[in-house]
Amino acid sequence: MSTQVQEALQALGARLRGFRKDAGFASGRAFARATSWQESKVSRIENGKQRPSEDDIRVWCETTGQGDQLGDLVAIVRHVDEL
Repeated sequence: MSTQVQEALQALGARLRGFRKDAGFASGRAFARATSWQESKVSRIENGKQRPSEDDIRVWCETTGQGDQLGDLVAIVRHVDEL
């Protein structure tokens, strides 16, 4: 994974972590329960270790009440694919 991709994924993960915390999910574990995901998946996405799918972004935005951010975040994921 290139440095540019890693940096983009880390920035995206930090943004998603902020959404999770703002929505009242104090831990990745609580968010994982709400989404029926594995806790490790939440951690990997938030720490830039895993590229979220567009579907993952959609679920994240819906669960955190950030639906208005969906288009921007999907564009970021698509940009990462091009790096």
